[in-house]
Amino acid sequence: MELIKIGIFLCAGIAIGFIIPNIVQKMIQYKCAKRNQSFPVFCTRRQFKPLQIFLSASLFTLAGWKMPFAEAFLVCCFVVIAITATMIDIRIRIIANETVLALMILGILYRTVAGGVHSLPGSVAALALIFIIFGGSALINKGIMKSVGVGAGDVKLSMAVAIAVGYPGVFFFLGGMAVAIAGYCIIGLMLCLLTPKSTFPMCGHIMIGFLVALFTPYFPLCGFLA
Repeated sequence: MELIKIGIFLCAGIAIGFIIPNIVQKMIQYKCAKRNQSFPVFCTRRQFKPLQIFLSASLFTLAGWKMPFAEAFLVCCFVVIAITATMIDIRIRIIANETVLALMILGILYRTVAGGVHSLPGSVAALALIFIIFGGSALINKGIMKSVGVGAGDVKLSMAVAIAVGYPGVFFFLGGMAVAIAGYCIIGLMLCLLTPKSTFPMCGHIMIGFLVALFTPYFPLCGFLA
């Protein structure tokens, strides 16, 4: 029975991976029309689609293997949102409010299913921690670099993630995001693709931290630490 469950999630992940590019395209068209902007023409790299299929299939399978069905289903929804939102941010530098709202609603549902109603105060604590960290970071950047440094969309997305992962999951979220950003910056500087003053879309790094926080409790050592 367990193998059947895993197989279903694997097949669903592959199927969803094939349609994610279409979802991304439709969302970009919708956001551009809403802003009265012309739809940008992109030269999409061919490796993006196989990568999206691989990520979707592997993460769906991992969720189906490690998690109870209800939690696995919600995590798979998060995976779709994570991949879609990252691709949109890469292409037009927008984190849609619709994405944040969907993540917030699903996050409350996930926290209730995964930890019970009594875990919701932990989401409030995680939300407060994110607000303090990002608010403090913005003030420091404003004083040193004369700019906030973090976009409003990044902050709203991180707050929605905090609701979903709760406490102490927020620490795994922050850790995963920090490692993703550090790795991206180090490699980018080494390859001369970034400079110390470069800006870059952060949605992907936030979503990596989010997925780390979602999957961490289901691995023995990490679950013990959580």
